[in-house]
Amino acid sequence: MGNFSNKKRIFRLAMAFFAMAGLASERAWGADYDSSGNAIHFNQQMTLGPDTYAGFYWFKNGIVVNDNATLGINGFIGGASSIALDKVLTFTRDLYFASDATLDPNTGGIISSNGKTLFLGGDFSIATGKTLKAGNLIINGQGHKLSLLGSAKLLVDSSVSVTLQNMILDIDDVYGLDCYYNGDLTLNNVLINIGDSGYTFTSGRLHIQNDVSINGDNQTMNFDPHDSGYMNIYPNSVLNIGLTTIFAYKATQNNKFRMTDATSWLYVNGATLEVDPGEALSGLTLIKGTLILDNKVTMNNDVNADANKAIKLGDGASADNDMNVLVLSGAQVEVKGYLHWNPAGAV
Repeated sequence: MGNFSNKKRIFRLAMAFFAMAGLASERAWGADYDSSGNAIHFNQQMTLGPDTYAGFYWFKNGIVVNDNATLGINGFIGGASSIALDKVLTFTRDLYFASDATLDPNTGGIISSNGKTLFLGGDFSIATGKTLKAGNLIINGQGHKLSLLGSAKLLVDSSVSVTLQNMILDIDDVYGLDCYYNGDLTLNNVLINIGDSGYTFTSGRLHIQNDVSINGDNQTMNFDPHDSGYMNIYPNSVLNIGLTTIFAYKATQNNKFRMTDATSWLYVNGATLEVDPGEALSGLTLIKGTLILDNKVTMNNDVNADANKAIKLGDGASADNDMNVLVLSGAQVEVKGYLHWNPAGAV
């Protein structure tokens, strides 16, 4: 064991030596140390790859990508204690952040890839007031927590796809997680905790994969998509609206909440499914999937709403679009306004 440990230590020292040797030869075109001699600053467009630093990067005290600079990474980042982005961090292979990696609280920036995965080795946060744009990547939390603190925002860039998976996601700001126009956000095995301001999704397309839960202590998730935006629950997937949470549908069209087939589940567990009568002008029509009601559930589209603004289960036209409804034992369902069971062939 001792010899093996020594070999690992020698390997790491050798890799660090080669990385630093490569860096010394490249300083003239955009890389400098800070005054501590530890953090590395990139001041212009620069790409790190196997041909530059043997594909291995160990930044003791962090990475700084200055304004108007782009850093492209083709390898591994280990031991990065602080990542400061004024501009763009890109990577073309899977990228790993060590357990102590943090985003500098004074910066936001852009992080993007070509569909590769950023693995978080520990809990990670975006500081209040800062915005991190993401494009064409997967962020795999590996069971850790991603926190959007205060007014921090994580935004999916225009016409790109981002997946958040295997994480706990804390959202403090009402618009903390959203898309630019025509962006796609997939949540895959994610537990969302909504802060005291509630949470609103306004743009792009939101996809639910595997097991996704939304929890807020008497807080509301507003689903208010613009233009071509919608939400879709994939097959063999479930969206769980947790205890005392309110899910408010505010889309002006009734077909913006979509379910792929009967294995797409909407599980309302001691929560409220609400259709805003002032904004959801044509109500909400759920088709194809399965609605599960558990504990004390409220189905609310306002006592004074008219039938055209009802919550409809099925479209009444095609058996392929009928909804399955499971009311679990012990469930108590309160209906405010109109709830329309609407299978094909119903009179």
